[in-house]
Amino acid sequence: MTETILIVDDEPSQLRMAEFVIKDKLHYKTVTATSGQEAIDYVMSRRNVLPDLILLDLVMPKVGGLQVIRAIKACHPQLPIIVLTQYGDHESATTAVHAGANDFLNKPVSLERLGLSIRNAISMQRMSSYIEQIGHTPTVAKMPNPANVQSWCLDDGGHVKKLKKIEEEAIRFALEHNQWCMTRAARSLGIGRSTLYRKLSSMGLDTYISRANQTTRPIIYISSAERS
Repeated sequence: MTETILIVDDEPSQLRMAEFVIKDKLHYKTVTATSGQEAIDYVMSRRNVLPDLILLDLVMPKVGGLQVIRAIKACHPQLPIIVLTQYGDHESATTAVHAGANDFLNKPVSLERLGLSIRNAISMQRMSSYIEQIGHTPTVAKMPNPANVQSWCLDDGGHVKKLKKIEEEAIRFALEHNQWCMTRAARSLGIGRSTLYRKLSSMGLDTYISRANQTTRPIIYISSAERS
């Protein structure tokens, strides 16, 4: 089944371009909304048949992108939202990620980068749905096929971990696996390096970042207290 992406942009030319790229280049189904309020109304009217992902402009009149994220995440916290905007800065990107955006991309963005962000956001949503389904089964022994459940989804007592905890562990693993190189870790997670910085900040990790040789050398170290 082909996933459906809701594209939200108040500029007709940008909306047509995004729809062309998503439909003809990345081969997803598309629906469109020309305002933030239209996007909210669309999602709220289709509670049982939601889009698989929302590609959202940030700066729109009346109801902006941040309002859309907060309104939709309040009812559908697992619905992936990627911000794609021409006017984003560090502050707005940080606010959007804290509000629940899965990724924050600045226009223009490469087809490869956009496709990777979409695929990873949808994959994360599917994992979240799976975790929610098995979350009603408290122990490994009661699960229908525990051999298929990855150990990192469960705590020592066999209970399903919170999604935030799983995300944090995935980020830690990516950093360690890539010798603490932020660029490679972000690429392996399917997010931008700036998004990785913001997620680390929102997690409150004790980080020490070197500005030198950020693309080739280890640049972030988590304290031993945080690793334990």
